[in-house]
Amino acid sequence: LFEKIDDGIRNAKCMLSCATLKYTKSLNCRREVCLVDALGKTIIPLLLEDTDIWSPPGPMVLVFAE
Repeated sequence: LFEKIDDGIRNAKCMLSCATLKYTKSLNCRREVCLVDALGKTIIPLLLEDTDIWSPPGPMVLVFAE
């Protein structure tokens, strides 16, 4: 499964990140976002939950802040 995810990320032109609080706390989701960022690909965040703040809490804030 991880091989397919990695292959999909490497062959994608960009990433549509469907962000929820649970998503931002997921270790695997954070790894995917970091890989996309490291590869220099565009990340398009799509907020799926109402929130009073943006960017998401935690490590993804650095990637989504760009």
